[in-house]
Amino acid sequence: RLLTAQGYHMTVLDHSADQIDVLRRFGNKAYYGDAARLDLLHAAGASDAQLLVIAIDAPDKTLEIVELAHKHFPKLRIAARAIDRRHAYQLLRLGVEHFKRETFDSAVNLGVDALKLLGNSEESAEKAGTLFRAHDNASLKILADVWGDDASYGVAIRQRTEDLKQVLMKDKEQQSKLKCSDAPEVCQSTPANEIR
Repeated sequence: RLLTAQGYHMTVLDHSADQIDVLRRFGNKAYYGDAARLDLLHAAGASDAQLLVIAIDAPDKTLEIVELAHKHFPKLRIAARAIDRRHAYQLLRLGVEHFKRETFDSAVNLGVDALKLLGNSEESAEKAGTLFRAHDNASLKILADVWGDDASYGVAIRQRTEDLKQVLMKDKEQQSKLKCSDAPEVCQSTPANEIR
């Protein structure tokens, strides 16, 4: 709906006849069937499309569609939904750089809420969430390269975890220094690791 509201024309492929009926009632061009079928992609206009968005619940089918699109429509840009981290690694290895992990944002947001419930300030918790999100997104590409090689992956994941701890610790120290410059009486009676 977002793309349609912005004036983009879209064609939807779906394996649910009910969903196809609803889409057509609202004026959308829709095809019933498996998007991993080359004839259906052709019929839907993939050869003239600017973008293929893959938002299905089946990771293996997503990968199959990506490979088919790369082979037969090499200029077609792809955006996809990744079911989990493993699926994100697979998409990266296939050259898909535009994807969103299905549960990542909600998990980070829940972590931020947990930090607040544990007594961290709103600002501190939000900043930790922002830093974590940026670090994890950067780590994905690094870890995708070694995923599958258990020894290398283990070393890389431990290093990225240690790097994240350092980033968060450095930020906490900076926040502590700022608070101490604003309220020195609080810092004199509170250990630095307890200033939230």
